[in-house]
Amino acid sequence: MDDIVYKDESYKITGAGLEVYKQNGGGFLEAVYQERPAIEVETKARPSLLEINKAQTLNYLNATKFDSALPVSFGHFPKLEHKRIADNLKKQVT
Repeated sequence: MDDIVYKDESYKITGAGLEVYKQNGGGFLEAVYQERPAIEVETKARPSLLEINKAQTLNYLNATKFDSALPVSFGHFPKLEHKRIADNLKKQVT
């Protein structure tokens, strides 16, 4: 686990997502969650993160040259769903 890219930043982003989920709960439209975070995240309000979300995230990584992303789904009940996705050429999903 020591080879996680941007470990501290990932922890803070996940914490921010959890705080938003704690304040709003789950199940609202994406617009409700986009107003809350003070950071740039691609928000999802689906029941779970799907393979198409993983593919979309990998495309974002390839286009932006970023190393990793943390897609978050606020539509998952009873808790926030999040995944760490790294560039498919550099790392695998953890």
